[in-house]
Amino acid sequence: MKKENFKNIFKNCILISLSTLVLIALIYTIYEQPKEQYFVTNEVKKAELISIIPNVFNETALSTKFYQTPINLQTITIKEDEHYQINDFITNLGLLPSGLTYNYSLPEMNNYTLPGTYVIKITFKDPINNTIEKETNLIIEKKEEIIKEETPIKKETKGTTKKQTTKVTTTKKVSETKKETKPTLSIEERITNDTKKIGSSGRLYFNNLYSIALYQPYTSSEAQRYVDNIDSGSIIKYSNVSYIADHANQGFDIIKKQSVGSYVYLKNIDHNGHVTIDKYVIKEKMNGYNTKYQLLTNDRRDVRNTGYPLALYTCNSADGYHVTILLLNKVN
Repeated sequence: MKKENFKNIFKNCILISLSTLVLIALIYTIYEQPKEQYFVTNEVKKAELISIIPNVFNETALSTKFYQTPINLQTITIKEDEHYQINDFITNLGLLPSGLTYNYSLPEMNNYTLPGTYVIKITFKDPINNTIEKETNLIIEKKEEIIKEETPIKKETKGTTKKQTTKVTTTKKVSETKKETKPTLSIEERITNDTKKIGSSGRLYFNNLYSIALYQPYTSSEAQRYVDNIDSGSIIKYSNVSYIADHANQGFDIIKKQSVGSYVYLKNIDHNGHVTIDKYVIKEKMNGYNTKYQLLTNDRRDVRNTGYPLALYTCNSADGYHVTILLLNKVN
């Protein structure tokens, strides 16, 4: 009898031990479930930041989402001294689904400057590479020129036979359908008057007035969403540098067309409606590398250690390893 009791006690101990181990393993598994990685400017570690950055350039992400939102384009009309950008043609940008990218079907469609009517074709692509091409028109009108003409008028003076000749200046419009030319606004004034939406972290402008709204992400999924969204880019603040990133095929390949000495502008509006514009000058331009641990220049300098407060970059390859980088200083 004692022997049987001993066996029962032994079995119970084994069962209790196994149950305890299973419970511990279960608790550990639940605790270690993958969690969303949050990062704040003063808390982010080097590896965490760089491990998030490549997600911004994941241009081969798979998706089973089927888009049914119609895409509406419009014809736009500008003067020959004005600028246009691809967003101007799309009337329902805010309604289009996240992940839908777009670009001109031909690169030259981004560079028309002479008066005339041009066919604009825009190719839209979803994350699983379904594509559709939509067509509209760009009309560039010749800017108005004012020609002054002087017409001599003869009149006689009383009491003398001498005639005096005066000149009357008249203004003749080259085109009767065009209004008088307005004073040319500076780039800062045109940016101030621009009504495009301001992101939570402002809006970035280039000299030709191409621009994108900026948002600061606090999770990796937010960073991905901001760059995937139309008219939206991520600004990641780390150490003393702000990184601005967006997809090349959404128009951010514009940075590849910039040159050293050119300017970009960051526009913000405070809660009182006061507009501030910070001006930056491009000091260096190069191809670089996104190693998942560092963002490096072509000569292997860590961008964080170059001393520049602002860096713009976009991918040159689908894997995000090869990138174009602009390094900028603030103009006081």
